[in-house]
Amino acid sequence: MRNRLIYVRLLDFVLDHEYTIQQVRDATRQQVETITGLDTSGYSNAFLLNMREQVVGRLIQAAAVAAMNRLLELVHNNGFPNAEAQLGSEQDKIKITLWPTGKPAEVE
Repeated sequence: MRNRLIYVRLLDFVLDHEYTIQQVRDATRQQVETITGLDTSGYSNAFLLNMREQVVGRLIQAAAVAAMNRLLELVHNNGFPNAEAQLGSEQDKIKITLWPTGKPAEVE
């Protein structure tokens, strides 16, 4: 799915125009056609739903990376110049691990 032109165009548009997760989830077939400039009649409703959820996943990932970077910058600016952070997940939740004095060798 991620290699399909319709997905790439939708994702690019959503990122460029700072769409929210809810806006992506609420996008109608007609809106997807308008955004991508592509005919959606060859795609099932299930495909379009799954595609929108894939885009939502990318938005969530981008937001998590941005949050991690802001956190790391804050820690660096408050006396921990060697701090490192890592993005992960635990029980289907995004997790940011922060090491104020640098990542331990056993983690790398």
